[in-house]
Amino acid sequence: MALEVIMPKAGVDMTEGQIVQWNKKVGEFVKEGEILLEIMTDKVSMELEAEEDGYLIAILKGDGETVPVTEVIGYLGEEGENIPTAGAVAPESSSVPVASASSDDGKSDDAFDIVVIGGGPAGYVAAIKAAQLGGKVALVEKSELGGTCLNRGCIPTKTYLHNAEIIENIGHAANRGIVIENPNFTVDMDKLLETKSKVVNTLVGGVAGLLRSYGVTVHKGIGTITKDKNVLVNGSELLETKKIILAGGSKVSKINVPGMESPLVMTSDDILEMNEVPESLVIIGGGVVGIELGQAS
Repeated sequence: MALEVIMPKAGVDMTEGQIVQWNKKVGEFVKEGEILLEIMTDKVSMELEAEEDGYLIAILKGDGETVPVTEVIGYLGEEGENIPTAGAVAPESSSVPVASASSDDGKSDDAFDIVVIGGGPAGYVAAIKAAQLGGKVALVEKSELGGTCLNRGCIPTKTYLHNAEIIENIGHAANRGIVIENPNFTVDMDKLLETKSKVVNTLVGGVAGLLRSYGVTVHKGIGTITKDKNVLVNGSELLETKKIILAGGSKVSKINVPGMESPLVMTSDDILEMNEVPESLVIIGGGVVGIELGQAS
């Protein structure tokens, strides 16, 4: 059965990607993990690997074309195999989880094909992909969809960073012939926090909308795995499932060094809720959140 090659969603705000070039021609054999094509977004260039062995039986979108995320751009399959017609795609793809269902002893026909625990970038993308392939999918998230990145990581810090860029541009305005007579300014942290929350809530709502559009059932609560490999939500709601994906994500922690008990020591979560600008700040850690907080400060 032909395997769809789709334009991947490589980030929360990615809506489309451009095909730079196909590395294989129609009719060529491709091994699993081999580079099929190169794509580019406004933020990153990446290589797309083949998910399984097969022949490249069709290229639907060529070099230089811009394609919406999740749209089919090609097919892998057996040599000489015909590509699915529009009417045949849904039944064929839905047969994938059904075939595996017969090998899952003791699971009823109403069971989910996959339950994903964790609604961050790994979890919700996995849930959407499984649903695209015809699976009956549920996702369990104890807090907000989008995970650390969207709620307490690189999206909130980019909101702060954008403010810093605006302030820097004001300082360089005169060099471009823009004369600001009174360049003094203050930062309203309450308004900044409100803006940050609005950005985050908009993107969280976008993730929820994506999951709904693909028929993924979202359950709010803590998911635990039972001895018979089902998922229990909040200790009461049982989700019978054939497969489980764990995408629990990460959380902030304080390193074990002298002085960590000081009230002046804050986590990145704490800083993103501050309603005042600190006079000075030392950041331990050079990841995305640390670097962008440093730049914004």
